[in-house]
Amino acid sequence: MRRTALVLLPLLLFARTASATPTAKLTYVRGEGAAACADEASLRQAVAARLGYDPFRPVAENAVSVDVRRVGPRFVAHVKLIDADSKERGDRELQSKSDDCGDLTSTLALTISIALDP
Repeated sequence: MRRTALVLLPLLLFARTASATPTAKLTYVRGEGAAACADEASLRQAVAARLGYDPFRPVAENAVSVDVRRVGPRFVAHVKLIDADSKERGDRELQSKSDDCGDLTSTLALTISIALDP
């Protein structure tokens, strides 16, 4: 009995830790003029690289919405975080520093990572 408990204890602790990792459903839109920006898969990969795990699931209590568009010479991203009660937990507008969308993708990955798993 004691041996069984010693074997199961690490599994139970791992299961509890694994279920505690925050997840969210990602909705990503590249709007007008933003075709040069990262696609959804690239953004997902950038966030996963920062967190050390992929937080995105097809069905999750939390949701992250990202809308990227070109506005004049720059790119603008609107990011929203919605919780399980459908309450908005965060709303940010981010702008690229130049006409290259690469820096905006990095900023998006950092912002989403911190929002999901501070």
